[in-house]
Amino acid sequence: MKINVKLEKKIQHLEIIPIISFLLFFKIVNIEFINSPVYTLAEYIFLFVAALYSFRHANKINKEEYRVISIVAILGICIFISACINHVESYYIRAAAYYAVYLTILFFYLAVIASDGKVNEFLKAGKIYLTIVLCINDVLMILLPDVFYNIHERDIGTCLLGNKFSVAYAHMLYIFIVCFLEQNEAKRKKKLFICSVIMSVLCIFIDCTTALLAIWVFVFLYFLGPKIRNILSSPISVILVFGLSSVLLILFSDILNFAPLRFFIENILHRDATLTGRMEVYPYISQLVSNHKWFGYGYGTTIVKETTIWYANVQNAFWDFIIRYGIITMIIMVVLLVFVVHRQHKIVKKKDMFQYYLWFGVCMIYVYIFMGIGEIVYGIYFFFYIAIINAVCIESEITFAGGITHD
Repeated sequence: MKINVKLEKKIQHLEIIPIISFLLFFKIVNIEFINSPVYTLAEYIFLFVAALYSFRHANKINKEEYRVISIVAILGICIFISACINHVESYYIRAAAYYAVYLTILFFYLAVIASDGKVNEFLKAGKIYLTIVLCINDVLMILLPDVFYNIHERDIGTCLLGNKFSVAYAHMLYIFIVCFLEQNEAKRKKKLFICSVIMSVLCIFIDCTTALLAIWVFVFLYFLGPKIRNILSSPISVILVFGLSSVLLILFSDILNFAPLRFFIENILHRDATLTGRMEVYPYISQLVSNHKWFGYGYGTTIVKETTIWYANVQNAFWDFIIRYGIITMIIMVVLLVFVVHRQHKIVKKKDMFQYYLWFGVCMIYVYIFMGIGEIVYGIYFFFYIAIINAVCIESEITFAGGITHD
């Protein structure tokens, strides 16, 4: 009798992880078309369930794991403080608080399930969620364009998942999960190529050139040799590229006058040489940052549009993050990135079974840094990939210690 009770509890424990994981993806890939108090309340409830589970099983993780969780919590607190001291609307203060708690619980929850070797379970639940919402989004976008796809000239769309960027990044996440879960390398390469071609067609359809280029950056990085991967997976390389992405177009705007590059932009990508106005908004950055250095202008700020009249943001992920949340918050984000990347690099140098899985995450970090040159991408997706890398590191370290057995 006692054996049956223990077995039943074990089965229930195994089933709850996919359920909670599935619920957490409602925020990662948000269905923006359903913009209602009921949907928001559901997200709060889902997060509460994940938080409850994480705290109940907090004893599974080592004290060292709280370093990362603490950094994320401090990051979230800074985002919340930024909203409060700038007296943004109450809606944005609540949104900032939820965002801060969500990021902390996401890292906390992944640390807990990683201690049991269940990161794959989390991603399998995400794959199911993405399969459902992406199929619905794409079908509606094609069959009912007047309601679920509305691009007119420069408009960026109103799909089920939001604008064209939301749709593209969700598809990119799906490709990441597919590659991560596929253990056979030959099959993984085929799936990566097929999914990338499909996403390329989608990006052409929704007119999202940045994501089109980004997915092939991911493919290129995936096929790099071990030596180059080892160099690029180091924290020094990641931070150098991260820093370069923040100043590349701002300091070297003259490179756009280089004839071959100008030809590529105007005749191949069919874009104007100002990169859809990006070069025109960059001069406002120094003025905006100097006025609110430390904690920015707050969550949900429209200060760029108010200052420039036309542009909604500064079209660069690094500077947009600073304008929103300030230099202090950016420093904390860099500390988080360095800490996690350094952790995975130590594992990569050991040449263990987790090399490829960690490299997938690092590839996505580079992809988002690349997109960050001209898009606003240092948000939930970016932190998600950092959290996955950290979770895989936990699994790897426990496996080395003999705590997790992988078939």
